[in-house]
Amino acid sequence: TLLRGRYVTCPATPAMREVVGGIAAERFVVSGSDEAELREVLAERGDAALFRTILGSPVTKERNIALVLADLDTRHPGLPRDQVVFVGDAEADWRGASAHGIRFVYMDGFSTAQGRMRALAAEHGFPRIEDLRGLPALLG
Repeated sequence: TLLRGRYVTCPATPAMREVVGGIAAERFVVSGSDEAELREVLAERGDAALFRTILGSPVTKERNIALVLADLDTRHPGLPRDQVVFVGDAEADWRGASAHGIRFVYMDGFSTAQGRMRALAAEHGFPRIEDLRGLPALLG
């Protein structure tokens, strides 16, 4: 599709490979994008290996977060939920993270809902970063 073609050729989020690759913890993708297409695109871009699992639609973000947490619970019994961080740019991301009691970090730079998300960040106190370069300081 046209959208898939754009995904493959668009620039990555600034420093994405360096930041994500430098995180010692396990990394997962939970997206609203079509799962099969997302997996193909990340593989074509050479980024799929950065992530343990890549999950998307038609399954909801909330259900996919539950799958990630079940996987983590199996391999890391007793892992505190506040050790799990979801980086997202939309209200559905925040709601999914909140529903499971995991930390949420709002990435503002590419969000199509900046006004709403900034208001939610102010109201609920979750951190806001411009792009992934701000993440390591929050994980420190």
